[in-house]
Amino acid sequence: MTEKMSQTEKHHQQNYTDDLFMNFGEKRLCDQKYYEDGKKLAFMVFNTLLTYSKCSLDNFDIGGSFGKKTDVIHPDLDLVVLVNNCEPPLDDILNHFQNILQENERTLQIIPNRYKQTELSLNFSFTNGITVDLIPAAKIEPHETKRVFKEMKHHKYAYFYNPSFVKDQIAFMDSQDAFTHTLIRLSKFWLKSLYLGESFSGGSAMMELIGVVAAQRERENKILSITRAFLKVLDIVKNLKSTKIAFKRLSNENLKKWSIIFPDKLSNNSKNIRELVPHVVGKPDILSRKCFMVDPANPFKDYLEDKTSSVLERLIGFAGITQHRIQMVLDGFRTFGKDILTVFEPIPGIEAIAETDNTVSFPKNILLALNDDDEFPVSVHIKAIVWKKRIYKNPKAVRAIDILKKNLLTVVHSTVKGVTGNVSSIEVKSAVFQLVGSSPDRINVKLEKSPNEQCWNYDVTILVPYVVKGATHTVGLSMTWDFDFPAVEDDDDEESNCCCTCTYTSLCGCFCYYCCLWPLRKCYKSCTCFKSKKFIYFIVFVLWLILYNAPK
Repeated sequence: MTEKMSQTEKHHQQNYTDDLFMNFGEKRLCDQKYYEDGKKLAFMVFNTLLTYSKCSLDNFDIGGSFGKKTDVIHPDLDLVVLVNNCEPPLDDILNHFQNILQENERTLQIIPNRYKQTELSLNFSFTNGITVDLIPAAKIEPHETKRVFKEMKHHKYAYFYNPSFVKDQIAFMDSQDAFTHTLIRLSKFWLKSLYLGESFSGGSAMMELIGVVAAQRERENKILSITRAFLKVLDIVKNLKSTKIAFKRLSNENLKKWSIIFPDKLSNNSKNIRELVPHVVGKPDILSRKCFMVDPANPFKDYLEDKTSSVLERLIGFAGITQHRIQMVLDGFRTFGKDILTVFEPIPGIEAIAETDNTVSFPKNILLALNDDDEFPVSVHIKAIVWKKRIYKNPKAVRAIDILKKNLLTVVHSTVKGVTGNVSSIEVKSAVFQLVGSSPDRINVKLEKSPNEQCWNYDVTILVPYVVKGATHTVGLSMTWDFDFPAVEDDDDEESNCCCTCTYTSLCGCFCYYCCLWPLRKCYKSCTCFKSKKFIYFIVFVLWLILYNAPK
């Protein structure tokens, strides 16, 4: 760093940093093929449901980061299916949809036996690696909005209606310009680099709203700066405990535009209640809160309502650390083209987590290996694979796996799409080694040039594919733990060992898939037909053929 930068030098450094952040933010978008494949499969799923469902289906939308084009790392596909006369709870509808999908897995290219249900959604994965959240939602006509809002004030299932506003949620983001979208992707990628120690639902949508407000504030300057705007995002995060954000839709229902409500108009008084409730802020008690962040499409959804004081404190502290990192870049600290890696380095580091969080147990040994050829059959749509030879029934180890997986994703993507110039696989390996190399001394870290038989002796392997110059590469962390109690073999979780990139049809007509064990690059066929009636019929048929053709 120079002792004192001149105005010209500061100007050049500002431009350099702006170019760096703008380039990185724009590169965060998934490739066009990911979107095309996702939309194609979503259309196939909806048509299948439309054909076989006993429910009256209207249409579907793709929501979430995928639908809003604010994704950062291969987003899940939020498939919102609008159902006429739909009322919560949704258990029966979700079970009904799952039965239909299971009967059509082969046509739809769905991986068998990986369905998970929540109160609101059905989760499953396609064989190309795209994960889906299928969400049934009540269809709400535009003229019904006022009536629905009145019902939601008293309806105990009000949160079930959030997906029903998916069109407005998408429209809100569509109304933002390219600068705002880039800023949002930077903000969401930053959030993914953090370990908050507890659940943080709605964080992605929250960062979208913060990005919109920060971009609006940046427009007060004659010349836009993505660096200044990102610093404004971090300023808002630092003041989350007193932040009040809400949006007002312009009166024309056909005009998809919103305006930001100034904080002084969000106090709890009779005038504001009359003007804002329920169309801007769903309930008067929201205005009484010290901080809130209201969804522009669903005024009853406050993204700060369920956030604990401890998680807000961590966010505030992490925002300050990141601001300091950015300021170092602005002040001229050179990191040899790796400024993005410096800014988005995971917070806190593994060593800090190990020292302060007793709910996490990191592995005793880590093997870092890189597959540097383009022969491994992994779909680039796959975000990450967690291969388990042995699964510990220990929540501390599970949390460690989640942390290392998230950090590995952040570091790989920061390197591949953040380093100035063409990145090499050596640079990726170096960045990942720095991630695990800063681990506590009690963790033994070993570096291998390529996967080998040693990986088979490790308990868990996390694999992240990435693309450089059109070629697919993979980097993986293999880990073992050293517990006093034995691990439990999990024979029922075979599918978690697979990357499932291709399918085949077995002799009995069942839809099955290949599984590729990354450490040994071995493939085997996994068929679940023995669990189906088709298999029984097939066996009976074979036995009949044998008996029929037997010598008399």
